[in-house]
Amino acid sequence: MKLLRLFSFALFLAATAVAYFSWRGAQAKFTLPVSSIIFDHKKHAKEFNLDCNHCHAAAESEKSVDLILPKEEVCLTCHNGEVASKECALCHRDVKDIKTYPPLERKILFSHKLHVEQNIDCFTCHPGSDAKPVLTADQMPEMQTCFACHDGASESSECEICHSDAKTLRRLIHPAGYLHAHKLLAGLDAAACASCHRQEESCLACHRGDNLLGSSHPVNFLFFHPLDVKAKKSDCQSCHEIESFCVSCHKTEAVQPLSHSAPNWTVTLTGVPSRHAIEARRDVEYCLSCHQTDEPTCASAGCHDN
Repeated sequence: MKLLRLFSFALFLAATAVAYFSWRGAQAKFTLPVSSIIFDHKKHAKEFNLDCNHCHAAAESEKSVDLILPKEEVCLTCHNGEVASKECALCHRDVKDIKTYPPLERKILFSHKLHVEQNIDCFTCHPGSDAKPVLTADQMPEMQTCFACHDGASESSECEICHSDAKTLRRLIHPAGYLHAHKLLAGLDAAACASCHRQEESCLACHRGDNLLGSSHPVNFLFFHPLDVKAKKSDCQSCHEIESFCVSCHKTEAVQPLSHSAPNWTVTLTGVPSRHAIEARRDVEYCLSCHQTDEPTCASAGCHDN
C-alpha cells in the first residue's frame, strides 16, 4: 500500500511538471523566417521618421498568414536613385539570387485590420521595433501580451478567438491527470491560471463552500469562514480578489465585524483613543484584509486624509 501511494504521488508530480512545462511551451514566441533582405528598422523609424504603415499594410491584413512586408514598388518610392540609393546590394545579400520572404505558416487567427481599427498602437504588440536595427522574436507578441486586453472582461479570452486548433492546445496545456496536478501548478505560477481562468467562472465551480465534491473548503464554510480569517489559517487572497469576490457579498449582506458596532469605534473619547485605532495597532493586517490604504473608508475627510 505504501509503495502504491508513493507511485501515485510520483505520477502526480510528473503530471504537474508536464502541465507546467507544456504551458510554458505554449507561451513560445513567434519565430521569424530567415531573411536574405538587409533592412535597418531603427534607421528608417528614427532617422527617416517613417511610420509603420508607410511600409506595412497592416490596415488591410485580416489573416495571420498575410505577408504585410513592403513590396519592391514601396521601397522604390524612396530608393529611386534621387532620394536614396537604388543599388540592389543595398538591400539584397546576394544580387545574383534575389529571394523574397518564404510563405508563413501560422495557426494563429489574427486580424491586423481589426486591431488597427481599435487604434491599438503597433508597439503594444511589437515593442522596440523602432529601436532595433534587426528585429528578433523579442519584438513579436507573447500570449501574455494578448491577455493584457483579452482578459475575459474587456475582451474574450476564449482559446477559439485566436487558436485554430484550440482542442489540441487545451490538451497540451492540460494533459491527463491535470485536474489533480493543477494545485501545484497554481502554486508555482498563479498568473498561468489567471491568464485564461476567471475565479468566479472556473475556480468556484469546484471550490465553493457548498460543493460536496470540493476539497478546498468544507461544507458551510461560508458561515464560519470569518473564524479562519481571523485566525489566519490560510491566505484568502492567494485565491480570492477582495474587490471582485469579497466586497460584493459583504456590501449586499451589510456584513461587518461585530467590533465595528461599538459606540466608540471611530469616535475618540476624552483621553481614550477610538476603538478602531487600538485594534489597528494590534493587527493592522486584519484591517487591510478589507480596507486598502487609499480607499475612501480610510482616507475620508477628517480621518486619514493627511
